[in-house]
Parts: sequence; structure tokens; C-alpha cells
Amino acid sequence: LGKDSFKILHDGRNANNFGYETKGGSSLDVGGDIMQGCMFTSPADVSTATSLTFYVSTTAGVTKHVKAVLVLHSTLAIVANGVGTPVDVPASSSGWKTSSFATPPTLIPNTEYVLMMIPDGTVTIYYTAGAVNQRHADGSNSYASPQDPTGAFQANDKVSIYCTYTPGGAAAGKMTVQVM
Repeated sequence: LGKDSFKILHDGRNANNFGYETKGGSSLDVGGDIMQGCMFTSPADVSTATSLTFYVSTTAGVTKHVKAVLVLHSTLAIVANGVGTPVDVPASSSGWKTSSFATPPTLIPNTEYVLMMIPDGTVTIYYTAGAVNQRHADGSNSYASPQDPTGAFQANDKVSIYCTYTPGGAAAGKMTVQVM
């Protein structure tokens, strides 16, 4: 390379996610219209959320449908545009399912969010031991029209759910440029 050439080095970052990206070793059946999720802190470079991904399974029967719900922890209010598109969970299946947001919700850096999902019928979610009051569950909600989970109870579990986001601000797209 000549002295006027540039070598650009990427910072090596993988997908922009926050949450728990591992299938937990314990499972819990979640009935239809019950909103379940877990509280995580958004990273410093977060700008908007593109989707929530969760590990779910079903038993024999019919296909279930699940939506993502993104909730601001401090108020337990669903953020603007924070209900994702429905995803199918076929009968007798298991795996990671992704519910995308039609309009990406704006997120605040270094802020606690509850990453939640709500099914239209019974599905199984997975978790491991978590921090005090990390898991949230609202048993009086609606798959058809999710509402703020203000009646949520909390448990010390970490649910297998994560948010994929678009970075923004000064920390986003960090690259190193070397002049050769």
C-alpha cells in the first residue's frame, strides 16, 4: 500500500444483541395470554430494537403463535412500537424464534428493559438462575392486544430471550483507520 492508502480494521463485534442468548437448563410452561420475560440493561451503543428472539417449544397439538413485547422496566409500560409481529411455533417443535418489530422502537442506552413474549396458547420457555426479580410474568394479559404488564410478578430467573438492536451514537460502528 502506498502512503495515501488506508487500511480499515473492523472492531470484531458480532451481532448487536443484549439479553440471554443460551437455552436455559430449566423449563416452564406458559399459557396463552400470559406475558413472560426478563429484565436486562441495554448497552451504551443501543439506538433501536429490530427484534426479540426467544427459545420456545410446544407439545403435540396445533401451531401456537408468539409475539415479542418490549417493556420499559421503570414504568412497566410497553415502549412505542414495542409489540412484534407474530411468529409460528409448530406443534411438537422447539428452537429459537424471532419476532421482528415493523417499526423499530427507539431505546435508551444503559436502561433496564423487560424483554417479553406472549403466546396465544401454551408454550414452554427456558431459563436458568438469574438475579433477584429478573424474570417478570403477567398472567392477566392479552395475546390479541398486549397491554402494559403492570400486574407482573417477579422471580429470580434468567429467561432465554434477547434483543437484536441497531447501534447509534458515538460508540456505533467503531472502526480503526490506519494510514499506511
